[in-house]
This record gives sequence, C-alpha cells and structure tokens, in this order.
Amino acid sequence: MKTSWLVPLAWLVPLAAAAEPIVHGGVDVDELTPAGMQRLSVTAPAEAGRPVRLVYGRGTAPELLVDVRVAPDAAGARDALAARLRTVSNPPPEVPLGDAGLGDAGFAAFVRDNVFVAVHRVAGEADALAVAQAIEAVVAASPAGAPTIAPSARRFYDDAQLGERPVPVEFPADLLAAQLEVCGPAYARRTADGWVVVRTGPGLVTVRVLGVDRRLRAAAD
Repeated sequence: MKTSWLVPLAWLVPLAAAAEPIVHGGVDVDELTPAGMQRLSVTAPAEAGRPVRLVYGRGTAPELLVDVRVAPDAAGARDALAARLRTVSNPPPEVPLGDAGLGDAGFAAFVRDNVFVAVHRVAGEADALAVAQAIEAVVAASPAGAPTIAPSARRFYDDAQLGERPVPVEFPADLLAAQLEVCGPAYARRTADGWVVVRTGPGLVTVRVLGVDRRLRAAAD
C-alpha cells in the first residue's frame, strides 16, 4: 500500500529542548511477549537497517506481528518509523506513546530513544495499542549500552570448497535468529537441519551471516 504524504510527520523531528536520548543496549526479547500469548517465530532482517520481525499468538496461528529496530541512535529509530509510515495508507491518530507514536486497536508504532517498534494485529482481538504501550514500558526500562553487535566474518568459498553438494553454514551460538547474505554464483536455502549454500555456477562465493541477538541487536554494518 502507498503512503498518503498528507500524514503529519512533524513530530518525527526532535524538539531542540528535548533531553538527550538514551542509547539502549537492545531490548530483552523475553520481556516483549504479550500477556496470554507465546512467541511463534523470530525473523532476522535480510538487510541492514531493517527491523526484526516477532510473531505472537495464543495458539499456533499468528495474531500479532511486532517489528523492532534497535538503531545506533535516535535518528535511526525515527528513520525506521518514517519508513514504516510509507507503507501505511491510513495511519491511526497520534497518541502519547514514547517520544513519538501513533496507534489504535489494529496498529500502533512508536520510537523511544534509539528503538523503533510497530505492532500490527493480523487476527484475534488483541489491542495493538495496549501491546505497544506495554512494550514501550519495557524499552524505557532497558539499560543503556551498545546498540549493535559485532559483525560476523565473511566466508569465502572457491570452486573446490563449494562444489555440487550444498554446504551447511553454522550460525554463532549467541544469535537468536539469522539469515544469510550470499554474493556470487550461489544461493542460500533453509532446510529442516539449518541453512545451506548451493552453488549455481563457477566462481568465488561470499557468505555473510545477518543475525540478531536476544536483545534484538543487529550487527553494525
């Protein structure tokens, strides 16, 4: 869906008199689960600067989609909010939520310091705004710290190292979720046993793990 650029975005600009924002060292993923629900999945962003996607439900069916971006600074969080608004054709009204927020029962989003959060109800009767308010309290209480994690080293495969058989790629143990960025004549495929890289032609293949830790921090790009 296209964004209506009639949406007032003036509140995305920080006030000159506002207090210096805290740089939170991520948000504990286990503290974000809405009451009565369970976390069904976590999807790491496929590219730098994008939010991590958390899916929640009371059973096995998704009811809430929660996107979280722990940015390096407050400007990065506001950029994430602005990017999300570009996908919303009829945004809900502004509400007192975080440093800047908007929301209703179906969709809510806010920024608090260097953290962006969006909550979207896709089924059920959960109140997206109430969930966002609870998450905002968690973000506000999260301690200051490093907002990113160390990037994973790139892995290089020549024709001998990556042949006709798929090669499994192990992720660092401290990652909550991850995806693979593959450059060269190959592609990544997820299997029941994990991720593998499959060659499609001769040449050098470069693989990088893009992941988030349990505080939803991504690697510095």
